[in-house]
Amino acid sequence: MLHVLNMYRETIEHPWSMPDDLKAQVDLTSGRDRGRIYRLVPSDFAPGFEIPPAPRLGSATTEQLVVELSNPNSWWRDTAHRLIFERQDAAAVPPLRLLLATETDAIARLHALWSLHGLAELTVDDLNAAINDGDARIRKHAIRLAELRLQNNSSLVNAVLQRASDDSVRVRFQVALTLGELSDDRVAATLANIAKHHRDDAWIPLAVLSSLAGSELSFLKHVVDDADFVRNSGGLQMIEKIAFVVAARKQHQQIGELYRIIMSLSLSEPDRGTVRQHVLAGLGAGLKRSGRSLESSVADADSATRNLVGDFVQHAVTRIADPAADVDDRLEALKHLQWAEFSTVSTVCTT
Repeated sequence: MLHVLNMYRETIEHPWSMPDDLKAQVDLTSGRDRGRIYRLVPSDFAPGFEIPPAPRLGSATTEQLVVELSNPNSWWRDTAHRLIFERQDAAAVPPLRLLLATETDAIARLHALWSLHGLAELTVDDLNAAINDGDARIRKHAIRLAELRLQNNSSLVNAVLQRASDDSVRVRFQVALTLGELSDDRVAATLANIAKHHRDDAWIPLAVLSSLAGSELSFLKHVVDDADFVRNSGGLQMIEKIAFVVAARKQHQQIGELYRIIMSLSLSEPDRGTVRQHVLAGLGAGLKRSGRSLESSVADADSATRNLVGDFVQHAVTRIADPAADVDDRLEALKHLQWAEFSTVSTVCTT
């Protein structure tokens, strides 16, 4: 059985799209008393079919509303869910918890989970059980709901961290987002492991980056010496973006620590040089955002670090000045020069 709504209006344009002088000449409400609702039914219903009664959930008991969370019809489920929340009836809690623990349909369990949350009755035990549910959709939503309780409950923290290696990519994505709400020494290592397995993904690296506030350098220590990670363009992009964030914050101590990290890389060439170039590119862009140059960031650094930055800038100058060099290579070098002191690059820029 299908219902078709036929709206009737003399004027179908939205008022926002019409000039005031035109709106003054028409009645935008004309036709509001017209329209049709068609019900399409087969000429002969299957034997035994009974037309369902019109829903009257507004007069249903709280216990009946909980039962309807298992209804295969989404309208009944969603309406029952809404009414459970609006009523705020504590009588719903026991049947909701029973539904969450025993119902075989994952969608019904998901409604029970969020209904308990809406009634402020969702417990740590409920969340721990849901985080380990057999259905990935339940696990994902349970991890999201656990965020407000992570700071005060070690069992929830451990449960969420364990889901970083979940079989479902959607669950791992949610873990990457949720870890941004947690202050724990294990966050950086966990996010690094997620990033290593999803460096080419379009979304998970963004989730990882969004959760790194304050843990950027710890994260970098877990990935910059990983050859597989730095040989991947997605991994290098993450490293460069983190360097940009560190530099843009104008925190001299963190910038210095980042230089120390890339100066002590255990990678062999050419991987070591590639990582350093991407870090310097990120640092350069971030420093420019804060009104500084690459050279100024190493004014108080040791000679090896100053030489690294100097060589980076000089290499860009040399590439630009070489007419035989590839055009794309020279354009990339030109981008690097914007992060240097003008006195260093003035000759090549004015030639």
